[in-house]
Amino acid sequence: RFNFTANQWEHERMVALVDMVTEAAGRDIDVAADVHTRLDVPSAIRLARALEPYHLMWLEEPVPAENVDAMRTVTQSTSVPICSGENIYLRHGFRDLLEKQAVNIIMPDIPKCGGLSECRKIANMAEVYYIPFAPHNVSSPIGTLASAHVCATVPNFLVLEFHWLHRD
Repeated sequence: RFNFTANQWEHERMVALVDMVTEAAGRDIDVAADVHTRLDVPSAIRLARALEPYHLMWLEEPVPAENVDAMRTVTQSTSVPICSGENIYLRHGFRDLLEKQAVNIIMPDIPKCGGLSECRKIANMAEVYYIPFAPHNVSSPIGTLASAHVCATVPNFLVLEFHWLHRD
């Protein structure tokens, strides 16, 4: 389901999952939570505020990024950094998100956003707004290495997603 209103049980379950992960990870490990654009604005704000005590690295895609005003409303309603951008294409798709400061962190997916050079341009656009760059990465080891090369060339690089379970 997308853009649904989370009921009390769903809300409590999401908070409990973050509580368990942050407890298991300890204070020395940064934890982020991905909502996969599932919530409506009131539910996203409610969840983000409930997660403030956990000091997350970010809350990822609480609402769909194509509704920039909705994303901005969520971002302005919480101290939890909001991260988005894995399903946005080309630098033109990021313009409103950046200009309206609708997110705290951008997360372009390098293959989806237009490739290595386009992703670098997106990161540089974000840097003008003092917005960190943390690329989405569900790639192979080769894709991860290519992403790392982009990250090494931009001043606002924050972190690169890495799935260590790949065995190839």
